[in-house]
Order: sequence, then C-alpha cells, then structure tokens
Amino acid sequence: MTGQAADTCRAIATGALGHDYAALGRWREAADFHRRTVVQSHRTGQTILEGLTLLGLGEALTEPGDTEEARSCLRRVLVLGDAADSSRLKAAQELLDTHSGE
Repeated sequence: MTGQAADTCRAIATGALGHDYAALGRWREAADFHRRTVVQSHRTGQTILEGLTLLGLGEALTEPGDTEEARSCLRRVLVLGDAADSSRLKAAQELLDTHSGE
C-alpha cells in the first residue's frame, strides 16, 4: 500500500490510539495522538476523519482544563460545515455551548 491509501490508514490507526487513550482517561496522550491525526487527515483530505478527530481532541483537552485550545478545536469542526459529519457538528456545538463561559 502506498500513497494516499497508506496515509489514510495511518491516520485512522493514529486516531484509534487517541480514542483508546481517551477511554483510559489518559488525556494528554489522547490529545497528542489526536493532534497527529488532525494533521494527517487534513493533509490527505479526509474531512470526516478530521472533524471526528478535532471533536475528540476538543474533548480530550477539556478534561484536563485546556479549554481555550479545546474551544479552538471545536470551532474548527464547525468551520468544516457540511464536509464534516452532521452528528460531529452538533456535538461540537453542544460542547462549545457547555464551555462558553469558562
């Protein structure tokens, strides 16, 4: 496997590690893997994966209190608009609304 297909598989695997660390409550590690996945998915044009990962990154950053960066990630999900999954847009907006006063 070469090229974009390999890059997409790497992005999916890296994102899965981010979700796994989040499930364990290891927020810093989760955020690190999510950041890598955001870059990889953006580079390969995988907008749905980018939106999913930005949402996961926002959630992972919220847990330890990094709300400014979390809000930035969540706003980036909204900027993706129709190119992102509608459930991700809704979840990002709900998280932004929840943490707007912090």
